[in-house]
Formats: sequence, C-alpha cells, structure tokens
Amino acid sequence: MYHRVTAAVTQLLADLYAALTPGGRLVLSFRDLSPSRTGTSRIIPVHSDADTILTCFLEYGPDVVTVHDLLHQRTAQRDWTLSTSAYRKLRIAPDWVADRLAEVGFRDVRHAPAPRRMTLVTAARQ
Repeated sequence: MYHRVTAAVTQLLADLYAALTPGGRLVLSFRDLSPSRTGTSRIIPVHSDADTILTCFLEYGPDVVTVHDLLHQRTAQRDWTLSTSAYRKLRIAPDWVADRLAEVGFRDVRHAPAPRRMTLVTAARQ
C-alpha cells in the first residue's frame, strides 16, 4: 500500500508542475514526521485557553503516523467534555519530497526546517 500512496504523491507533484506556468514557484510546508518521537515526547500540547485544551498523541508505524486528537471543552454548565478522533499521516521525509520534485522536472529545489517541526520546500518550474 505504501508504494501506491507514494506513487500518488509523486503524481500529485507532477500535476503541480504541469499546473504552474514556466517560471512559477511551488511552496510546500509540512510537518516532518519521518523521525520517530518516543515516550512522552509523542504527546504534543497544541492549543489551550480557558475553555479548550487540544492535545495530540502520536503513534508511529513504519510508513504512517496515527495522530490521536484529545479535545477537552468546557460546557455552558462549566463541566468538561472530551472528544477524540484519530487520523493517519504519511511519514515522508523532506529529502524524499525534494528528490521527487526534481524527478518530475522542478529545478532550484530547496528545503529547510521551519518553526514547530515544520519543513518548507520550494521549487521552480522551468
């Protein structure tokens, strides 16, 4: 399955190349989930205020990370409710994305870390 998904990502990048006019630039930002977090570093406080607390827990598999969201919200009665959800994200390294961009025709491909474990990738269409 992972090969099919990465093939779809490569096709998406090729489609983005085709959609840009010559000289156009592509700017991508995404969270680099390729290195595994362990122990309590897998628990991420995302947002909190007087009435809301959002925390994520990351569960690492070989090709995907399952993100578990825990949303605590204060009700009108001042009680707390808990809502949960989970979804999967691909573990794609910035180097892999840069290589695929070059493979589909982009030039001047660059990537650099951005705040909050994000990655910024830029590329130009010839």
